[in-house]
Amino acid sequence: LGVAAHALDEWNGRPLGTRLPGGVLLALAVAGFGGALLVAGLGALVISTGVLPWAVAGIALAVAYPIGWPRALHTDLGFAAAWGAFPILVGFWSQTESLNGAAVLGALAATALSLAQRKLSTPARYVRRAAPSAHVEFAGEDVWGRERLLASWELPLKLLTGAVVLFAGSLLLRHI
Repeated sequence: LGVAAHALDEWNGRPLGTRLPGGVLLALAVAGFGGALLVAGLGALVISTGVLPWAVAGIALAVAYPIGWPRALHTDLGFAAAWGAFPILVGFWSQTESLNGAAVLGALAATALSLAQRKLSTPARYVRRAAPSAHVEFAGEDVWGRERLLASWELPLKLLTGAVVLFAGSLLLRHI
């Protein structure tokens, strides 16, 4: 589903600036959505038909977000809810066929992490794509060039990534 969403996003405006032909991007989107539908169908057979509303919502998010509709979805909070909270809720439900306070707290944590990631990555992406040279001068004393400016966002992003991987590992070890 992620491949489909990213391919559709790239097809609709080229935010990553790839040179993949439009037909390849659409084929990737169709294959990704087809795979998601296959997994949803198997989930309905193996787990329960309760999988289907989650699948419909996930596919709707993966289509709606890249095309920017509805506009509320294409905000920082919309991003965080769609790509942070929603997967946590789906994963929790698929394991328990229920939702509870732990699921809600996990979804809120994922939303906060996604918001932090977005707040760091948006200015870094802008500088990477639109500013071949940049500098910031602080009260005439300290000057940061483009690389130091980017590092001020990218290092925290790397630390967040590492923290999430370690946290996921701790949860996995808890269940082994």
